Amino acid sequence: MEIQEIKTIRNLRDLGGTINKEGKTIKDKCLFRSAYFNRASKEDTDTLYDKYNLHTIIDLRTFEEVKEKPDLSGKINYVHMPVLEAFMDGVTHEENEEKKARNFPEMSQMYRLIVTGERQKENFRKILNFIMDNDFESGGLLWHCSEGKDRCGLVTTLVLMALDVDKETIVEDYLLTNKYNANKANSMYDYVLSKSGDEKLAQHIYNAFVADEKYLNSAFEAMGDDYLYEVLKLDKDKVKRFKEKILI
Repeated sequence: MEIQEIKTIRNLRDLGGTINKEGKTIKDKCLFRSAYFNRASKEDTDTLYDKYNLHTIIDLRTFEEVKEKPDLSGKINYVHMPVLEAFMDGVTHEENEEKKARNFPEMSQMYRLIVTGERQKENFRKILNFIMDNDFESGGLLWHCSEGKDRCGLVTTLVLMALDVDKETIVEDYLLTNKYNANKANSMYDYVLSKSGDEKLAQHIYNAFVADEKYLNSAFEAMGDDYLYEVLKLDKDKVKRFKEKILI
């Protein structure tokens, strides 16, 4: 569900209303996703806290990204839990690193690297356990990266997988990012092409700002058949309790 009244936080939506394979529905005002809060107004963060019961933000960005553009969270509790702890070209958005020579990889390959990296798997496990342990009676929580696409998209994918949401619905939610980022991606493409004349570089920049189903499918392939329990070693009883808290 889009939250259109919030103007200073991009790519923001409530996962409430999503229906899983068993026909159960995610409760409203529990699980949110977005882009960063660096330009969030006090009015908007107050609205999220007071009207939407959002009490905790999980910042998935790197340490340098947080330092360069810290969240303005207001009275919402802030927690930093990075997926990637250092720069990854094409995924993270540190300004100091972006000024260096770029070596953009193919985005599908980057998704594979993220979900298979040992450090990232450990971080995913911590993030998911934090989400599942939340007291949703006291308030909901939101996770974000910079654009609300890659790291945020993968955490959302894992949360929805834990809630038994089918792949088609997960992909549909992931692709909603393009509703918010398409204009920015096109503008970045035009800007880079006009400045550099390098069409390949401009296309790489464009790819870094849009959601593409093939990126997420690459992650699904790399995850294998039982990523949550065999790879991330999530506790099945905890997942069951999470479902009981979130699904109606």
